[in-house]
Amino acid sequence: MPKNDEITSTERLLGLIRTDEKGADIPDSPLSPQSRETPKPRSLKRWGLKKNITVGVDFGYMDLKLVKVRQSSEQQWHLLGYRSVPLDPQVPKDSPEFSSFFRTTLTSFCGSSGKFALWSSVPSEGIEIRHIVIPKVQKKQIANVAFWSLKKEVPFDENKSVFDFEVLGDIAKEGVDKTAVLAWTVPKQEIQQLKALFARSGFPLTGLSLPPFAIQNLLRTRLMETDGKTVSALFVGRNWSRIDIFSAGNLVLIRWIKTGINSMIEGIMERVKENPGVLYKGEDGSVPLAVDGQTPIDAKQAGRILFSLSADSPPLTEAEPGFHLKEVEIYKMILPALQRLVRQVERSLKHYSLKSENDSVKKIYTVGEINSFKRVVDYINNQVGLPGDTIDPLALRTSFMNDISVPGSASGRAPFAPAVGMALSNNSHTPNLLFTFEDKERMASVKRINMGIFVVFFIIMSICLGFFMWQGYEKGKKEIRVAELQHELEKYSPRVDQNYIVQLTAKAKQKQQVSKKYSKRYIGLAIVKEITRITPPNVRLLSMKAHLGQISGDEKKEAKKTLVLEGIIFGGHQVLESSLAAYVLRLENSLLFSRPSISKSTLGYYEDKEALQFTVHIKLV
Repeated sequence: MPKNDEITSTERLLGLIRTDEKGADIPDSPLSPQSRETPKPRSLKRWGLKKNITVGVDFGYMDLKLVKVRQSSEQQWHLLGYRSVPLDPQVPKDSPEFSSFFRTTLTSFCGSSGKFALWSSVPSEGIEIRHIVIPKVQKKQIANVAFWSLKKEVPFDENKSVFDFEVLGDIAKEGVDKTAVLAWTVPKQEIQQLKALFARSGFPLTGLSLPPFAIQNLLRTRLMETDGKTVSALFVGRNWSRIDIFSAGNLVLIRWIKTGINSMIEGIMERVKENPGVLYKGEDGSVPLAVDGQTPIDAKQAGRILFSLSADSPPLTEAEPGFHLKEVEIYKMILPALQRLVRQVERSLKHYSLKSENDSVKKIYTVGEINSFKRVVDYINNQVGLPGDTIDPLALRTSFMNDISVPGSASGRAPFAPAVGMALSNNSHTPNLLFTFEDKERMASVKRINMGIFVVFFIIMSICLGFFMWQGYEKGKKEIRVAELQHELEKYSPRVDQNYIVQLTAKAKQKQQVSKKYSKRYIGLAIVKEITRITPPNVRLLSMKAHLGQISGDEKKEAKKTLVLEGIIFGGHQVLESSLAAYVLRLENSLLFSRPSISKSTLGYYEDKEALQFTVHIKLV
């Protein structure tokens, strides 16, 4: 970017002034203070205040700006209202008078507390924001690495500051994968003072962010289109200025500049101090002299001279110093301050271009009171060499405006940009100083625990449901079986009942008694028949003695029934023993005999044949 000397810069500024005087577009007439404070919609719809309504609060130097927005879908917002309320700089924000005024203002604009989200921003003084690149580490380690990386660049006291960060994404630097992080610190005292202010007013804050993130919200919600280009936003405040650079909707660079509106006011005071005669053109040519080396005008009078250049401010009267000054003369007074501002802007843009290697800023936007000075804005854009524009979210957008009437001039709408940005805030895309990464980690931990509990509960419920369905299935099967049995039961006649069962039981007992009598009477015959069936041809029984205790009247009923068999087994010498064992096994398998045992076995000859004589004792069943 070329650097121009004072003469060239002055000529450019004078050229802009002459061009505007000859035929430049005149800004629309500003709205009256009353209409700006209480804008009336042409056809205001009645919206129920719900949690998807957000109110953005922006504390300006001279006024309080409020914007109310309703989100109807993920990428759709509607403006519900806006208001600008004058502030008295003499009333401190921690006073009861301001709390009462603030409560009344919010109640009038928003309604009852709790029906909407309330977002605001902390003053930029004292905050530190850095775009840092850290090694690629695990997700749980990013916070610790970002903390120490920021502390290395900007030493801060963690006990007096709130630290937070946002991961912008992974990048490749010098062939190594790294992570780009935007980290910042804010004095705790600033946060506590704002929280206390809203709490005293009966409207607790939902979120508290930083001024650059208000512009970032406009980009991320696509209410401000940049066609994917890297852009910068220049905010010119009272005591200082700030330039923010955004790439792909993310804040990547922020620089503070020690030049602002007051620097221009001081430039007017210095010029008048050097030549007090420039203020007056009396008929007698008299010029008031400075007293004790002091400037003939104070800061308030110099401010009136500066703001006389704004289309939104009333012109100077004949009774005020500087009434006879021409615009070109006033611009020459503030030119040194403008040149310092431009140099710092150029350095910031060049620094970003060198740091990002393949990227550079393609457009510059201006934010704040500076937009009221059209020629100053044009001068800055020309000097920087970039196309310029004002951030104007209240420009006609049918889907967003919702039939709300807005100021006709861009200078009247532009000051609401920070408040609109705050009204578009959401924890999903807006850093929140009241909900930092530590709170997000705790919430994620709670979500994981809740998810675990839900999964366990779901598994238990699935098991119980499966068991219940299985029981229902089994019940159905049994009901079908009962129905089948019932159907079979109906075929029988007579129907079985208790009396019938008693009769059948009596008949069964009678049959059993008859059977026992027959068994006692014919037990001997049954024994002989069974022995005859079991005994093989090579076994000859010599005697058979049966002891039937029940039959003998002298014996007790409990006497054991036994059978003693004596006999001879014929055969070869090698098979006599095995033949006896087989015969005993056949006796044991009989239903009438139990536990047969060989009490005696003797080898010998019988009728000149080799034989085995035996005696077997058997229990009768």
